[in-house]
Amino acid sequence: MSRIFATGRTISLAAGLILVIFAAAAADTAQPGWGIIGPGGGGSMFFPTVSPHDPSVVLIACDMTGAYITNNAGKSWREFNLRNRVDSFAFDPTNPRVIYAGASGVFRSEDSGTSWRLVLPEPARGVVEQMVGDHADQSFRNPGWPGGKVESIRVDPDKGSRVLAAVVSDRVHVFLSENSAKTWTKLVEVPDAKAHALFLDPATPPEDRVMYLVTDSSVYRIRLGQPEPEQLAIPASIRSIVHGAAGFDNRSRRTFLYLLSPAQWRGGQLHTGVFSSRDGGKTWDELAGGLEQNVTNGDARSLPRFNFIGVSEKHAGTAYLGVVRHPEKVNGKIEDFFGIMKTEDSGNSWRWVVRASDRASASNRTKGWLERNYDAGWVGSPHGIGVSPTNPDVAYATDYGTAFYTVDGGKSWKQVYCNDQPDGSVSTGGLDVTTCYGIHFDPFDRDHLAISYTDIGFFHSFNGGKSWTQALKGVPEEWINTCYWLVFDPEVKGRAWSVWANAHDLPRPKMFRGNFDRFLGGVCRSEDSCRTWVRTTAGMPDNTVSTHIVLDPRSPRDSRTLYVAAFGKGVFKSTNGGAAWTPASDGLGTNRNAWRLVLLPDGTLYLLVARGLKNGQVIDGALYRSSNSAGSWEKVALPPGVNAPNDLVFDPANPSRMYLACWPYPIDGTERHGGVYFTEDQGASWRSVFNENAHVYGVAIDPSRPGRLFINTFDSAAYRSDNGGQSWRRLEGYNFKWGHHVVLDPHNPEMLYLTTFGSSVWHGPVDGVPGAFEDVAPFQGPDTSQTGRVFFFDDFDSPQLDASKWNAGLHQWGRDNNGVVPENVRLKKIEDEGKQITVLETEAHGDLYKGPVKGVRRVRPAAGADSHEPARYERTEGGTRVGGLVITREKYGPGRYEVRMKNLPLSGGCSCIWNYLETKDDYTEIDIEMPANGKAKEPNWANWAGLNTYYPGPEHINEKVFDLGTPQNDGRFHVYRWDWYDGAHGEPRVEFYLDGRLLFTSTKNIPKSPAQLWVGNWPAFWSGDFQYDTQHLYVDWVRITELR
Repeated sequence: MSRIFATGRTISLAAGLILVIFAAAAADTAQPGWGIIGPGGGGSMFFPTVSPHDPSVVLIACDMTGAYITNNAGKSWREFNLRNRVDSFAFDPTNPRVIYAGASGVFRSEDSGTSWRLVLPEPARGVVEQMVGDHADQSFRNPGWPGGKVESIRVDPDKGSRVLAAVVSDRVHVFLSENSAKTWTKLVEVPDAKAHALFLDPATPPEDRVMYLVTDSSVYRIRLGQPEPEQLAIPASIRSIVHGAAGFDNRSRRTFLYLLSPAQWRGGQLHTGVFSSRDGGKTWDELAGGLEQNVTNGDARSLPRFNFIGVSEKHAGTAYLGVVRHPEKVNGKIEDFFGIMKTEDSGNSWRWVVRASDRASASNRTKGWLERNYDAGWVGSPHGIGVSPTNPDVAYATDYGTAFYTVDGGKSWKQVYCNDQPDGSVSTGGLDVTTCYGIHFDPFDRDHLAISYTDIGFFHSFNGGKSWTQALKGVPEEWINTCYWLVFDPEVKGRAWSVWANAHDLPRPKMFRGNFDRFLGGVCRSEDSCRTWVRTTAGMPDNTVSTHIVLDPRSPRDSRTLYVAAFGKGVFKSTNGGAAWTPASDGLGTNRNAWRLVLLPDGTLYLLVARGLKNGQVIDGALYRSSNSAGSWEKVALPPGVNAPNDLVFDPANPSRMYLACWPYPIDGTERHGGVYFTEDQGASWRSVFNENAHVYGVAIDPSRPGRLFINTFDSAAYRSDNGGQSWRRLEGYNFKWGHHVVLDPHNPEMLYLTTFGSSVWHGPVDGVPGAFEDVAPFQGPDTSQTGRVFFFDDFDSPQLDASKWNAGLHQWGRDNNGVVPENVRLKKIEDEGKQITVLETEAHGDLYKGPVKGVRRVRPAAGADSHEPARYERTEGGTRVGGLVITREKYGPGRYEVRMKNLPLSGGCSCIWNYLETKDDYTEIDIEMPANGKAKEPNWANWAGLNTYYPGPEHINEKVFDLGTPQNDGRFHVYRWDWYDGAHGEPRVEFYLDGRLLFTSTKNIPKSPAQLWVGNWPAFWSGDFQYDTQHLYVDWVRITELR
């Protein structure tokens, strides 16, 4: 989807195409006013990267989109969010304040990671952001940008203005900037699928620098001045490159390269698959020197496996090797060891510096809660190892749930993901990488709260969330991966029920891979405030993947009625507090993916059935209602097109009023049928109250103020409405990519909790933090940091013109032309710098046109008629001198107006953007017209534009005929923009821009009233000759944003 939200005629406060990145002032807060709570750690972490200036400054990424920085060697971390998983980091070796991060684009920080801005794709060339797919996969569209992931970044060690980035999409594309990431050129591309490493050889002259690129199948040597890649010869036994790294050896003044490939048995000998070159890739050695030690001889199962190598870039003889499996014979039995090996002599010899197995943790590594509560195999082998470029004794490593580091070359390691408390509980240090579903409150103890987690089960706190304890005792071991929900008994102190499964991340469809029946789950009960649990599943199959539970408070306290949503099984009901369960699915269809239950005060039940997959085909979700305590179910019609209901809440003052959160799905590349829907009649009818492109996961209603709603999304934002969904505003200060539920704080009506898919639980004000410290970096225009709300956006990425946004023009004005007609407006796929995009195409007809389309002529009003009555048109006999354009359905006032457009290529026809309002008492018009008045006959006619403002009054016109300095019919897209100020932020004015460059500021006759925006071409008589048949103008996107 495109990252813009609007609800009918009501504008939301989306961040839109504006990147909002937050930097924390304290270790465990994402922003003043927002805090993240939980135990710390718990999810996979990658790409630890150590600053060459200060080894206590380190960056880490999580696969659930968060990124983290520490400035004190892991004592505390600060989370920042770049809209997608970060796959690479790079420090500028010449400037400690400059850092780069690679995600779906390249981001640059100039303040030591406090704030970030997008630098590639180039914002000045126009950037459109999209979020499409079940995980709202974020990407950028931009001329020349291949999309994909930025897997490696390198800054020249002698010239900080030189930056290289390897971008992987269909192949590996390497981009080069020579001016500190202001502009970029594509240096080279190679037909490979991964970019493990970029390295610049510091022994080569800066003016003729040599770059090494390690991919999944090759090693390339490239001279920056002659960017023709030289594919180096590598050993024939290398079938694929699992990982690679490079560094510089100061003693020999040579570049060392390391490659990892799968180990093999050949001729009864173990070949480790670990290679090094000490001469820049001219020759290679396969390394052993301890890697083969104690490895049992045999088949492929007994092969060691190495997955990652970290090199000290200025001490390349020192490297740390990630070991996934090292099978050794111990007491006559084969045991798999894993951890980290290290070399200090360029790979001639290796020794263990972290050695563990499923039976025993590494003895030289301090433990956090994960190592204490699980066996060592849970956290597994390192996913990443980052070595200090300047001190090879300093290294950081990450795995499935922890981060740890050494400062003594691997003799000892310290965990840096949680803080141990004297009472045995733990607190986060800011490295929060966990997915959670709910936060739950003990009705008898305001300081007792619990979090239901994926992968790490269940944690609770007895001090209001300051520290946490894991509570899995009594839960069947095969279930403990995920606790989906919890309910406390409102009348019996200490009693609670929880639902569990070893199928995590539901309802995401990735979990339908393979046979879903293999997953196990069920219900547990506690009588001691969740400290211990007892399985209570009589009547349930072992594979009852339980995702939600509700308690009927009207039922007797000693024989509670409970309902459980069982994914793939339907609904189960208990009338004796969970001691026994019976199926309660009569009336449900074949899709039994029961996801959530809602119990109304009168006992009516609603069931949300999740969208699923079967044999690779989508199975629609559904909504059901039961009026007889789940004795039977009747289907409730979903809003048209909706097939993935995700959450449902009711107005406690009027339960017939409900809000439904829905997940969209792509139609021709555009997300549709998601958002939020409202019913006043228990689902008999629905209307949309939030953009259908949005991936809305959870919705909440304030019981004390029923008109106040909150939603959380997978689109880097949460929102609030104070008028029942008529309008929305973003909760500033929160910007995590994948949001789950909104839970109002029962102990503080001015606070709420946001659960997330990857960042634990955020706690903050119900107002958000207006004006929170944010790095607002516009994706278009390097100097436009005052933008706020997105009033309007369309990137035309849909099957047809969106009739809710646009009208196709049928008008005629001026002399010697036949107007504009809807037949000359359409959507079309074209190629833009190597990529297919969908654009708005408007056609222009010249004097040579003989086709079937007819023009129009305005019928003048009768004498004495109101000159401002709606115009009438009649068709002409011919179709020459006819244009095409679109007009927004709504009127928009002061703000930033931007259009990425490729103009008409020929003389005769005006490429134009303008807004327009004319009534008896009012007139508004702001124009960008090309070519300009009276200049069409000039030799350089295509350089000129009219930049005009109009306002009622005796001198209502302020026209500027401006030489843009470059032809606007050059066959390229340009971004045309005006900033219209109404006096709220300085003097009234209109600033005109081309590709981010300020052209002209108009301060006279500035319009005040909202007007419709017109975009396209019209056959102005002054625009030159019309000696052609047809020509075309293309519009990539249109955006209108607030100026703050």
